[in-house]
Formats: sequence, C-alpha cells, structure tokens
Amino acid sequence: MEILRSRIPDDITPRNVAAVAAVFLGACKYAREVLPKLKTGVAFHDDKDTGLIAMINEAVAAWEAVLKSWPNAS
Repeated sequence: MEILRSRIPDDITPRNVAAVAAVFLGACKYAREVLPKLKTGVAFHDDKDTGLIAMINEAVAAWEAVLKSWPNAS
C-alpha cells in the first residue's frame, strides 16, 4: 500500500500542528462546560466527568504555556 510508505506526515509544519491543537482544545473547552450539565443517571459514567474536566484543564494550561513561550504557534 502506497499510503503506508508516504513521507508526507513527516512534513507537517509546527504551525499546522498548532492550528489542529487549538481547534481540538476549543472542542475540549466546550465539553468542559457541557459535561457537568449532562447526566446519564449512571454513576459509573457521571463520576468520570470530574476527571475529564481536570484533564482538559491541565491540557489547556499546558497549551497556554506553550503559546507564551512560542508566539508563532497561534
């Protein structure tokens, strides 16, 4: 399969990676606001929201630190 031998992924620019990361984190930020409002009634699932929100907060903080040290990322 030719697609498996392609070297194109090696040529992804930091700016493109940053753009995708920013969009993905935007979706995560939205989920961070929505998760507390969505309840399934199943404790096993609902109890995971706090952990997910903490992971999102950590990722957002890390991304914002990157942006401060690498202004060309945005």
